[in-house]
Amino acid sequence: MSTPLYGGAITAKLPAHLLDASNARPVPDSQEVWVSDHNGVIIDLLECVNDDDNPINTHIEEMERLGGSKLITDSEKIITVNEPLVQLAVIRTFPNVERQFHLPSAVGLLRLKSPADVDVLITLTGVWDNPTMELESILQSFHVKDQSLFV
Repeated sequence: MSTPLYGGAITAKLPAHLLDASNARPVPDSQEVWVSDHNGVIIDLLECVNDDDNPINTHIEEMERLGGSKLITDSEKIITVNEPLVQLAVIRTFPNVERQFHLPSAVGLLRLKSPADVDVLITLTGVWDNPTMELESILQSFHVKDQSLFV
């Protein structure tokens, strides 16, 4: 079942065990945060970056700068998403080391073309059995229902 995000303007299939963090604490309007005791999903609507070759690099560099630690890539995968606004979908995973909740297991990027012109960054944090599979499922279920969200 799809989860309504951003007031229902977007939907995606999130794991059923996750709870909406905005019910417990403030979450910025440009962000969705879903959590459990051992993992979470953060969805950010961000300004498109100017790295046309692989924009996920720029977003991960910003995560490293803000987090104060280097993220070593385990794998990267470009996927196909059946959403008309998506022009690029890529997943980057990080080695499965002792996970701390604030460190990413995987990061996915959906670059949305006009009229949205937005980078959607989806970050899995904490412990996941198969973060690539989980993130791919979320990305492939991503659907923009109301483009007025981007106006």
